[in-house]
Amino acid sequence: MAYGATHDGNSTWKVVHPRVIIRKAPSTSASILGFHAQGKLIEGSLQEGANQPWLKVKHHAMDGQECDGYMLVDGTSLGLGVLLERVERVQTTAVQATRAKAAPKATAATAAKATAAKPKARHKVDVDQLSKWIKPAPTVSMAPTRRYDVVVSNVMVRSLPSTAASAVGVVKMGEVLEGQVREGWLLMDSELSVERLEKGDGRWVLMDGKELGLGQLLRLQLPVPSVTKTFAHALQLSFDQDVSKYHLQVEPEIGDSFHVRCPEGKSMLVHGLHADCHVRLRFALNKDEGPFGEWEAVETTFVAAWEEADGPCVDLLGNPRGSCKQCSCKCFATWRKHMDWSISVGHGFLFQLT
Repeated sequence: MAYGATHDGNSTWKVVHPRVIIRKAPSTSASILGFHAQGKLIEGSLQEGANQPWLKVKHHAMDGQECDGYMLVDGTSLGLGVLLERVERVQTTAVQATRAKAAPKATAATAAKATAAKPKARHKVDVDQLSKWIKPAPTVSMAPTRRYDVVVSNVMVRSLPSTAASAVGVVKMGEVLEGQVREGWLLMDSELSVERLEKGDGRWVLMDGKELGLGQLLRLQLPVPSVTKTFAHALQLSFDQDVSKYHLQVEPEIGDSFHVRCPEGKSMLVHGLHADCHVRLRFALNKDEGPFGEWEAVETTFVAAWEEADGPCVDLLGNPRGSCKQCSCKCFATWRKHMDWSISVGHGFLFQLT
């Protein structure tokens, strides 16, 4: 099956990016076959797929079978810069061979000087093509910062959201970064003005290196549960962000541990707990495999046992009214001597009247 139109025959190309992925089809979502490292010369034909230039190459799989592969030529739209560059094929003619024989032998010093590796010139980053990162929509630029864990050995910190930009530092596995997410990059200096970001004063870290064959580089650090109110048999949690994709793990000191799926919204209630009990809670992206957030320890409210001598209180009209010892809710007593704790509800407990 052909992908796009072929623009020319086979030509020679050089990998100018640290690593360029070979895919099964000319699409960044196609499966990965392998990669070529920087400096590699490859033969292929230029084609177009999904409005992007791709180089169709021959790939040899681990089993020795040959198949077609596709390498993205220009990853500017992904913040990667130029990946492959066309080079002129050197044809050694008979005349060139004759001249080479007639030429005097170079001295060791001359040969060393001639073959000395020249420093690789870094491609100049076109800041105008990075506007969606530097000048994002207000909903993005005003978004709160998030904390991320570095999950690989080393990740480069760059001056602009492009792998072709100059490196300004390195972060290592286990470090925690805080910043604003902008189209696959974490900006650690979101308070900087657009002018300063365009000058390269910001610190940008690529979050996922799958286009480079590196996999996930940063992982979202889950928030710590915030308990805003405690009851005898329940806890109220409040959130400042969407936690609907998380599970809440609950480990009470008394009773069995359990987990609940977090709802949409800004708060939730956890029921089924014992009074005067230590409880640990944490968020998990996957309830069984994680990743897991940090534990938060709380204690449910102590409630004194009700005795007949306590009696219900009396309201302004002289009506007997029972008083809840967990919250501000009230209950009416139709018979003064028979009252006990019973049903756990959202804001506390109801009295069951008998």
